[in-house]
Amino acid sequence: MSNFLKRTLTGAIYVCVVIGAVLWNQFSFLGLLLLFSIFCLYEFVLLFKDKQANPPFYATIIFGSLYFLLRELDAAHILPAFFINFAYPLLFLIFIIELYQKRRRSFTSASVGVAGIIYVSLSLWCFTEIGYLGGHYRPYIILGYFILIWCSDTFAYLVGNLMGKTKLFPSISPKKTWEGSIGAAVFTIGASILLFKYFPGRLRIFEWLGLALIIVVFGTIGDLVKSMLKRNSGVKDSGTILPGHGGVLDRLDSLLFSAPFALAFLRLTMLLFQ
Repeated sequence: MSNFLKRTLTGAIYVCVVIGAVLWNQFSFLGLLLLFSIFCLYEFVLLFKDKQANPPFYATIIFGSLYFLLRELDAAHILPAFFINFAYPLLFLIFIIELYQKRRRSFTSASVGVAGIIYVSLSLWCFTEIGYLGGHYRPYIILGYFILIWCSDTFAYLVGNLMGKTKLFPSISPKKTWEGSIGAAVFTIGASILLFKYFPGRLRIFEWLGLALIIVVFGTIGDLVKSMLKRNSGVKDSGTILPGHGGVLDRLDSLLFSAPFALAFLRLTMLLFQ
């Protein structure tokens, strides 16, 4: 099977799984994000395997997943708010474990592990919060967010291949172009207007437009940061679980980096325009 067919088939299955999990109910959505957290943390730690800054493998994955789970359940109002207090010490347990490893660069390794939890688990928690703005699960906001990300990634690739000449950041990602980014912005903004029209009563027009701009700008930066991370580790893909696409981290780089900014934007609009 050609790489194009593998990429197309994997992408179609991925989209169906995401749409199904988001629309089924809040528990399937939360379960999907928990799986994302585990896979992304696993791939993140592997990127540093045998490097000078080598975070504790199991501790980073387990504590990062528990951190996300506690914050996720708090965001969904499934656990009493008191339990969120147990999430914060998990970050410091990595330093304690590394203290007893007696390795060189132990502090640096522990810091990389905590950075991975912030990069993955905290960002996914922000995405969970977006789904529960207003105090109840709002699947069409989450679905719309995914659609905007897919639109941005797809048209950045298509327009960049057709018209791309001016490199965006050649030292990190030689294939990305300004033309591709501008094309992504135009089509993603257009998609946000359609989402406002067909997802009425969910978000206001300026909120959809704001999300589109945040996803284009910070999603692109997130892709560059992920490319910088892979270049630092000397690998092409973060994993192999998604044939033709690489790893889960490769698929979620735009979401991980844009979600905190999107949450801050939406909370600000709720405060100013409620």
